[in-house]
Amino acid sequence: SNLSVHDLRRAVEASVGELPVGRQHVTIESFGFKHGSPRDADIVLDVRFLPNPYWVEGLREFRGVDKAVSDYVLSQDGARGYVDNFVDLLSSTLGGYRHEGKDFITVGIGCTGGKHRSVAMAEALRSRLDADPDIRAVVVHRGRVLGVVPKSYLPTYREFYEARQVAAGTGHDQVVASAAFEPVVAGA
Repeated sequence: SNLSVHDLRRAVEASVGELPVGRQHVTIESFGFKHGSPRDADIVLDVRFLPNPYWVEGLREFRGVDKAVSDYVLSQDGARGYVDNFVDLLSSTLGGYRHEGKDFITVGIGCTGGKHRSVAMAEALRSRLDADPDIRAVVVHRGRVLGVVPKSYLPTYREFYEARQVAAGTGHDQVVASAAFEPVVAGA
């Protein structure tokens, strides 16, 4: 074919159809730099500039999803501003990603071990993105999906071949389902 990759994608989309809703799918993956960054991340953020709760007595044994650790991390200078600035940056680039046919974006958020800061910041980012009706977000910590919202419409042919079809399950009526032999919270 003489078509560029982008023109070919548009031609295939025109014949098959697009996603029924214009939502961007964002996977937020927390990780520890000592274990390596996610290979499929489109954007990687480094939150090692924040004080490490590992060195705070009484917080070491907890994780970033625990309120005490999350409150500590998000109370540090620059933490909330970092999330706000990234949301602004991501919002300004989503149109370009969609134009290029990138309906699914993976954002990696890393700290030293992937247990405290990156987890708390990933959850804060997901919470902010959930407020945008044009974005569906899911958080993955240490390779485990923590929440999924089932689709409310039949997927198109194209969606069966997308890599990820998930959204956040926090704040919804929750049901436990099995995914890859592990229990996953699914919101209705």
